[in-house]
Amino acid sequence: MHEQATEQKNNYFRELTLNLRHEGFTAGQPEDGLLPVEADGTRLCLATDSGGVRC
Repeated sequence: MHEQATEQKNNYFRELTLNLRHEGFTAGQPEDGLLPVEADGTRLCLATDSGGVRC
């Protein structure tokens, strides 16, 4: 079960990264369920693995 949840989170972050790049943003490597989102080298927020955003 844990393996399946981890894979779902990884898939979510992969898709989110593709969409962010398409819109001109940069996404870093996910760590501890958080994906750093940047624009022009400045961190804007952290996207959570549950679909939320932290600023």
